[in-house]
Amino acid sequence: MTAPTADFYVAPTGNDSHPGTQDQPFATLARARDAVRQLLRTQPARDLRVLIRGGLYRVSETIVFGLPDSAPEGHTVTYDAYPGERPVFSGGVPIEGWREVTEDLPGLDPALRPRVRVADLPPGLTHFRALFDGTGLLPRAAGEPFFPGPEGDRRTMHFAPGQVPTEYVGDLEIRIVPKYPWCINLLPVASIDPAGTLRTSAWATYPMLPPTFGPFPDGNVWVENVLHALRAPGQWVLDAKNARLYCLPRHDGPPEGILAPAVTELLRIEGEVNYDGPTDTPVRGLAFRGLTFLHADRMPWSEDLLGWGVQHDWEWFDRPTAMVRLRSAESCTFARCRFAHGGGTGLRMDLHAQRNALRGCLFEDLGAVGVLLAGYGPGTKDVNRDNEVADTEVRRTGQILPHAPAIFAWQSGHNTIVHNEVHHVPYTPIVVSGRIQWDREGMGECSRTVRWNEVSPDARRGTDLESWRTREPYLHARHNRVTNNDLHHYMQVMGDGNAIYVS
Repeated sequence: MTAPTADFYVAPTGNDSHPGTQDQPFATLARARDAVRQLLRTQPARDLRVLIRGGLYRVSETIVFGLPDSAPEGHTVTYDAYPGERPVFSGGVPIEGWREVTEDLPGLDPALRPRVRVADLPPGLTHFRALFDGTGLLPRAAGEPFFPGPEGDRRTMHFAPGQVPTEYVGDLEIRIVPKYPWCINLLPVASIDPAGTLRTSAWATYPMLPPTFGPFPDGNVWVENVLHALRAPGQWVLDAKNARLYCLPRHDGPPEGILAPAVTELLRIEGEVNYDGPTDTPVRGLAFRGLTFLHADRMPWSEDLLGWGVQHDWEWFDRPTAMVRLRSAESCTFARCRFAHGGGTGLRMDLHAQRNALRGCLFEDLGAVGVLLAGYGPGTKDVNRDNEVADTEVRRTGQILPHAPAIFAWQSGHNTIVHNEVHHVPYTPIVVSGRIQWDREGMGECSRTVRWNEVSPDARRGTDLESWRTREPYLHARHNRVTNNDLHHYMQVMGDGNAIYVS
C-alpha cells in the first residue's frame, strides 16, 4: 500500500527541529503552519497538505493562523488527519499529587473530609472555571437552590440566613436565573453582608429576583465553588488564592486523570479586522479535517461585558469564548472534526465570516453553545453570511450555561443549516436572530454592538416596536435556510424556548 503524501508531516514523537518529512516529522501544528507559510512565499501557487499523525498534542497557548497562512487564490491549505488515525489537541494540564485533607476547612462537612482530596496547582496554572476527567466535564460544587428576596437589582441580591456562606474557601460565584427562565447567569461575588445582601462584580441580565414563571420550583439561585457545597462524587472547588484544588472523587482513593484547562481558545483563524471601517481582510482557504479538540476553559463574566451580550447574554459579542474561533475568515472548512469536553463554546465564526463550512462534525459535552455565527451589530456592515453547518451532530451542550442554544446564528444571514442532528440539550436547538435592545446608554442586551454612526436618525429613536420599519434594514439575520434537521430531547432544563427559535 502506498503511503499518503503531503508537503509536511506532524507527529507526537516528532521534533520541531526536523524537516517535517514523513520519516522526520514536526512535533507541533504551529511548526507545520510556519513551514507552510515559508513555502507559500517561495513556491508557485498550488494546493498544500499537512498530514497529522494520531496521538495527543498538548496546547498551552492558542495556535493562531493569520493572513500569511492564507491559501493562494483558487487553492487550499489542508491540515489533515493521517488516514485511519485521530490527532487530538488538548488544552488540559494534568493535576497530580493528590493527598488527603488533614486540616479543618471552613464549611467542609467533617464527615466527608476523609474522602476529599487536595492537590497543589502546577506552576503557571492559576485560574480555571472548568475541570475534566476521562469522561468529560466534572461538576463544580454547587449548593442547594433557593429563592432570593423580593427586592434586588442587576448587581444586588438579598438572601435569608444560612442561604449564602459568609466564610468560604474559593472564588465564590452565584448561578442565577434572573427573573426570566430563558437565561442563566454565572456571576462573581464582590461582597457579602452577613445581614443578607450580596453584591456581584458583573451585571445580571435582569434583576436578581425570583422567577416570574418556569421550571424552577425549588429555587433559582445556587452558590458555587464553596466547600459548603461539596457533597456529590466528582465535584470540585478551586482555591485560586492558595493555588489548591479540592475534589470529592467518584471512587475511593485519589482522583484519576484530572485535567484543568490552560487555554480558552485552542485554535484561532484571524484576519485583519477593521472594526470601524467598511471592510476587513480575511484569512482564506484553510481546511482542517479529522481533528479532535478537547479541554478548553470558559471565559468568566465581568463588569465590562455589560451591553455586549448576544441576545439575553446567551453568548458574548466578539469574545474568545470558543475552542476554535474564526475571526475574519473566508472559505475555511472543518470536516469530520470533534469538539468535546470544553467549558465554553465549541466553534464560533465572528465578524467577517463568509463561505465557511462545518461538515460532518461532532460537538458534545460543552459548557455553552455548540456552533455560533455572530456578525457585526446592527448597521450597514453585513459581512457574516453564506456559511454552512451540515451533516453535523450537536449533543449535551450548555452543560455549564444551560441557556446556550446548540446552533446560534445572530446578525448572520444567507447561511445553510441543514441535515444536522441536535439532541439532549438544555435549551433551544437552533436560534436565528437579529434581536437587540436599541439602548443608547449601553445597558441593554447587545446595545453596545449597534453601529450608531451607520444607522439613520429615525432608527436611533423611539421604541423597538415603533421603529421596526426603520431599524429592520440594519439587521442581518435574513435569508437563512434551516431545513431537514433532526431535533429531539431539547428544552430539558430551561423555559420559554422551542425547537427552532426565530427572532
